[in-house]
Amino acid sequence: MAPSTNPSGSSARPYLLPTDLPKALTWLTVDELDTLAKAVQIEKRKRAASSPNDAELRAAGKPSKPNPLGPSVGQINSIRAAIKAGVTPTTIAKQLGVTKATVAEIASSHPHQS
Repeated sequence: MAPSTNPSGSSARPYLLPTDLPKALTWLTVDELDTLAKAVQIEKRKRAASSPNDAELRAAGKPSKPNPLGPSVGQINSIRAAIKAGVTPTTIAKQLGVTKATVAEIASSHPHQS
């Protein structure tokens, strides 16, 4: 079995979190907690910097993450306008980062006038 690689790319076995992380944290001193918090923030910034943002995804033709709360008012208006302009539901869904089902639901809920 090959050794697993950690995010830094080395082949050393990564550290695993304890099964009861909240309890394990109670054993740390305040200084150790501060050090851990700083390290977590640094790692989050590194990962955010290396992952593509929504603008980059749209430029590459890939949808951004769908909004779990549903489409915004702006997205709904954009979907209606695109439907009226004759854009296909698949294209609308990809460009706005919503599902085709969402596009179909909006199209059927508010019929557009010709």
